Amino acid sequence: MPIIQLPALTLLDIIGADAARVVNNLCTAPVLQLLAGDGYEAFFTDVRGKTLGHGCLYALPNGLRLIGADGQAAAVAAHVDRYTIREDAAPVDRSGETSGVLVDTATLRQTHPQFFPAEPRSPTTLAWSPLDDDLAAYRVPWAADQPPWTAEQTSSQAGPDADEELWLVAGPPTAMSTWLADDRLASTPRLDETHFHRLRVANRFPWYGVDLDDRHLPQELSRDAAAISFTKGCYLGQETVARLDARGQVQKKLVLWRIAAERPPEPNTELTADGRVVGRLTSVVTTDNGGFLALGFARRSHFDRGATASGADGIIAEVV
Repeated sequence: MPIIQLPALTLLDIIGADAARVVNNLCTAPVLQLLAGDGYEAFFTDVRGKTLGHGCLYALPNGLRLIGADGQAAAVAAHVDRYTIREDAAPVDRSGETSGVLVDTATLRQTHPQFFPAEPRSPTTLAWSPLDDDLAAYRVPWAADQPPWTAEQTSSQAGPDADEELWLVAGPPTAMSTWLADDRLASTPRLDETHFHRLRVANRFPWYGVDLDDRHLPQELSRDAAAISFTKGCYLGQETVARLDARGQVQKKLVLWRIAAERPPEPNTELTADGRVVGRLTSVVTTDNGGFLALGFARRSHFDRGATASGADGIIAEVV
């Protein structure tokens, strides 16, 4: 399978003996349950329950590591600092020191034959493993269902087999360049970050700063099962999240749209039905069959599969 280049990432370490306790009080994941090498997807929320950050948290020997879309480190670090009083927890931004690619297990074993990841402890548990002194492999939820070369498929299906599972390999740019230049990877095709976005859109994974920001509530992103614990206890913004869950009153949420159009719609394109706005597109990608898929928000009337709406220039959109 190809090696897929990733866009710039946020990589923020929260280091210290109390890091897990501090972060557990600020995010939607049950961080205190993490074991060595584990990870969870999580939203960082403010006192109103709005999302200040989103990504994957991994347990380090001396703290936690957040990996997600670029541009989140400053806000999340400031948030951690604000709510750290006497605890031993310090954010360290390593975003500029890190680059990454997606690679499948079989390809990764060509250079690291000892890489045999354990099965996840639960459907929502992630994992990570060091590969050498500089590089590490992280299980991420960006590629759970299907690879980008079949991105036009939108129905739920079983995930890839073990050799096809995609991993984030990340480390310092110099170390990454050396590894990618290894002769054992010479025949492996390379794809640019456009294919990564095709992959994550097909898998309904929102990207912070593109599909969501600090105006959104966690439940609006359709990641409840993967990224929100309703049993972990109190955290900042938990009252809003719990109340929304109890009342079931989410007025908009992120869905996957299949788009029929002559050219790809621009992000923020509005969709209408019966004379009113019922959706807004955030990420639009082209599929292998020449069609388009998009992540975008839908109003309650258009939450269900098969709901349709239209947009400018003859756009027809269907929730899939």
